[in-house]
Amino acid sequence: MGTGEGLNKFMQIMRSDMNVIEATLQTEESGNKIASLQGECSGYRSLCKELENCGWPNYAERKETMQTFFKYDAEREKWVCTTSNYATLLEWETYALDVEEALDEARGKMEKRLNDRKDWLFYRAKKGRDLYFSRGWYKRFIALGEWAVAIHDAFQTAKKIHDSELKFDEED
Repeated sequence: MGTGEGLNKFMQIMRSDMNVIEATLQTEESGNKIASLQGECSGYRSLCKELENCGWPNYAERKETMQTFFKYDAEREKWVCTTSNYATLLEWETYALDVEEALDEARGKMEKRLNDRKDWLFYRAKKGRDLYFSRGWYKRFIALGEWAVAIHDAFQTAKKIHDSELKFDEED
């Protein structure tokens, strides 16, 4: 098991997102949007439970938060990193590796949970609202892995820019 520092930081960002989602649920009027937000809350709790089953702390009970720099791009249906600062991304690259290690340990149980959700949706879901709930659940359940990929992508882009700036300086 890794140090857990990266997982702790990612889960603090997730908790911050969940605070916003829970506040939004209090005022949302659209039934489909409510179902999606409720699904995200459920996906967060499921993710916390799976991590706890693998020996990590119960993140659902923690209240620490951290400012997020991830946003969901609905058009591309994927999470993206909103920072391009090389120093920040260099630090977070190591956190992303820590998160991937933690997720690798939980992968089997998480895949079973995902398959159970798909089976529930296919065989038991009765209303269109169930689809929105499941999509929200899935979006939040897989967010950590997608955040790690977003960090890797942003880091590689920032590294290329950083390296090209260094080469330019050397030529002078």
